[in-house]
Amino acid sequence: MYKLLLNKYTAYPWFQSERISFRGYFISNGNLYKGEEAISFLLDKLNKIEFKSILLLLNGLFSIIICGENEVYFATDRLRCLPLFYAFHEGDILVSDNAQEIYNALPKVTFDPVSIEDFKANGLFVSGASTLYREIKQVQAGEWVCYKNDCHQLSSGFYFTHADENKNKKTQAEQTEKFRPIFKEACNNLVIALDGRTAVVSLSGGTDSRELLLMLHTAGYKKVLCFSYGKKGSLDCTY
Repeated sequence: MYKLLLNKYTAYPWFQSERISFRGYFISNGNLYKGEEAISFLLDKLNKIEFKSILLLLNGLFSIIICGENEVYFATDRLRCLPLFYAFHEGDILVSDNAQEIYNALPKVTFDPVSIEDFKANGLFVSGASTLYREIKQVQAGEWVCYKNDCHQLSSGFYFTHADENKNKKTQAEQTEKFRPIFKEACNNLVIALDGRTAVVSLSGGTDSRELLLMLHTAGYKKVLCFSYGKKGSLDCTY
């Protein structure tokens, strides 16, 4: 069986039906879906195609859990903005949006020495599906996970990867030409996701905030508020 240990959030709260738990939003075919509309979209698609194929249609920021009679599917978006964690206890799979909830539910949790060394090496994260604890795993960006109750089998795969297997076979001009429509679509999706709200952009002095402003400018979005931070004269206040 499965147990969902989900928290109540003000930002991106969970919406639930009998089969689906959904948090966040996604864009599909130029339309924005969130809350009950997102659940209705997913239910409709589940009657026609499998969960893995549905994920290919979604672009956004989300966590999805699909509960069936004999299996449970769960996945995060392409950047893992709203994470999911899972572990096993007494034949049950525990799924949560917070690793602390699973930690509290398990009778014993042990540190993973390999993961600790991994974390020390990069100082930011643990690679792959591992966490600092042996018993607790995480859903990776662009990954789906399935657990079948009847045979206690866990499977997973990636519906999206950021790696381009053919990049070495293309010239710089070809890659640039391929990037143009992708960038334009990203700009349009950003505007759709904003849904008329004011975009507040913190200017860090780096390239990320400049790229975001370029996207908003390219899309012709006018409701933008910018601010810088840090000590006066520092690199973070160069705008």
